[in-house]
Amino acid sequence: MTSAIILAAGQGTRLRPLTEKTHKSLLTINKEPFLERTIKFLIAEKVEEIIIVTGYLNQQFEYLAEKFKEVRLVFNDKYVELNNAYSLYIVRDFLADSYILEGDLFIKESVFKDISTDTSNYFVKRLDTTKEEWLVTTDLNSKIVDIRVGQVCGSDYISAGITYLNDADGHTLKNVFEGLDFVSLSPNLYWDTILKNNLENLNVYVKIIPENLVYEIDDLEDYKSLLEEFNE
Repeated sequence: MTSAIILAAGQGTRLRPLTEKTHKSLLTINKEPFLERTIKFLIAEKVEEIIIVTGYLNQQFEYLAEKFKEVRLVFNDKYVELNNAYSLYIVRDFLADSYILEGDLFIKESVFKDISTDTSNYFVKRLDTTKEEWLVTTDLNSKIVDIRVGQVCGSDYISAGITYLNDADGHTLKNVFEGLDFVSLSPNLYWDTILKNNLENLNVYVKIIPENLVYEIDDLEDYKSLLEEFNE
């Protein structure tokens, strides 16, 4: 059974004041929250269980569990002090055959069609930006050999905020998470770093998508640009 894990615990501080009263993943385009749009795409592709890891303003997500029978909410009580690696740790039992998505994505069109379950897929795109992003390096067979944060150059592929883990890799990463000591680890640990540190034991390939299908909303500038693009 394919599932999805949506990481939506963060406070969205770079989107203040918009996120003082509204969670960033529930900001809207054409009056539709980002996250609700994502859920609809996942359900259309027969994803049977959608786990949303909440934290900040967690009560705002309750309507989604009432509206969609596939949605289940899991609360991360350490969302202030720990980064999204801990969110995945608390739902590690669901990593196998699962999508992992950032909660602050606006997905214009579904990118979940025709995904092979034989290998794991790290969704990437090209993007004209001056920001630092998660960059990938692959071998000649498109298997990922490194993931790093760096300045984007024109030919670089960057993370689109979506990963699919097949059965084998999901179980491997579950065991990795169970061995982590979050007391001694950096509170700023991202789950992408854990993926990077275990690539040699995984079969993760790039899934290239067009740059105009998935938008990650990191700050007010990103959101303003999205509103302008969709004439809102």
